[in-house]
Amino acid sequence: RIRQGRGQPIRADGPQTHFKKAGTPTMGGLMMLTGIVGASLLWANLGSIYVWVVLFVTLGFGEIGFYDDYLKVTKQSHMGYSGKARLAAEFLIAGIATFIIMNAGESPFSSSLTFPFIKDLLLNLGWFFIPFAAFVIVGAGNAVNLTDGLDGLAIVPVMVAAAAYGVIAYLSGNAVFAD
Repeated sequence: RIRQGRGQPIRADGPQTHFKKAGTPTMGGLMMLTGIVGASLLWANLGSIYVWVVLFVTLGFGEIGFYDDYLKVTKQSHMGYSGKARLAAEFLIAGIATFIIMNAGESPFSSSLTFPFIKDLLLNLGWFFIPFAAFVIVGAGNAVNLTDGLDGLAIVPVMVAAAAYGVIAYLSGNAVFAD
């Protein structure tokens, strides 16, 4: 808080309940990124291209968020990184990641939309998979960002989504349910 001065500025057109949060230290994402990268380097399969792609997207989006927070704190304004520039950078990162995943994966799965619990239904999107997947990645990242901006606590929606994805992953990977 000392290094950031007055902390994160609050938008004047926001909810009245947010004004009490003025001066809250920002850039907490650095702690999360440090933990994610550290744990990944220690325990993830570093021979997998997918681990590196996820780290690339995570660090890329984290860098955009850091730059946005940095601009807000140094300018003491709620105006950070331009929304259009931010989206363009996020789409570029997501597009590169999707292209790498598409080239690393097995055809037709690498460019297809699969449906949980339906083994034989594949919707092959071809090269349209890249903009589609980039849209999903950017949309999911911004959904969490907007939720976090509402009250600063995105952990509850993230926990609910993670639990749902965990159940789907477990059921899809379990041989009894997958058959």
